[in-house]
Amino acid sequence: MRNEISKLLEEIRVTRARILGEVSALPQDQGSKKPNLESWNIQEVLEHLVLAERGSFDLICTAAERFRNGNPAWTGISENDNMPIEEIIQRTWKPKEKAPESASPTPSMVQCSIRWNSWSNSLGIQEGS
Repeated sequence: MRNEISKLLEEIRVTRARILGEVSALPQDQGSKKPNLESWNIQEVLEHLVLAERGSFDLICTAAERFRNGNPAWTGISENDNMPIEEIIQRTWKPKEKAPESASPTPSMVQCSIRWNSWSNSLGIQEGS
């Protein structure tokens, strides 16, 4: 089990690095440009990924804490037990599905990101500095 978790964490790290590598080279105006009225722009997609990951992490931590306290969040066998993540996604996600509010980008966060980027660029701050 520990080896599987280590592999998953490494896959997450590699995927994050790949996404950051792809978007860091884009001009800011390209990141904020919407492909159409119904779609998110690149900044909004990235915010969604961060919010969804945080939400998932919070749920996992809550479930672990409840398990340690003898009050598990669920009991029995999961309907997704021994199923690859690709199959779970195929069964549960639908085209044009709306993200829950907790994982949806907000205009204020996008504006905050734009202001931060502008401010940090003007000061010469680089990521990881």
